[in-house]
Amino acid sequence: MRQNKWTSPSQHTTSSTFDIIRAVENGTFPVPVMMTFHPQRWHDSFFGWTSELMRQKVKNMVKRGVFETRMACLLFINIRLLISYLILNFDRL
Repeated sequence: MRQNKWTSPSQHTTSSTFDIIRAVENGTFPVPVMMTFHPQRWHDSFFGWTSELMRQKVKNMVKRGVFETRMACLLFINIRLLISYLILNFDRL
């Protein structure tokens, strides 16, 4: 199951620690809960945090480029198949 497709009955999402604290104080914090953490991104120094942020950004840009290239190739192949089909079946259309 992909994380971005995961759903729950409450659809409760948070963007910060303060959202979690507020939800607990208000009694709206869902139970059970699934929390995703990335401890490899935690750093004590600004340099460590910044370098990790830059690495993540570059990695995501590369992944996006690979995905878009794959999609473009699939689109190109499908267009070629459609053209071939139309050429082969022109007299039946």
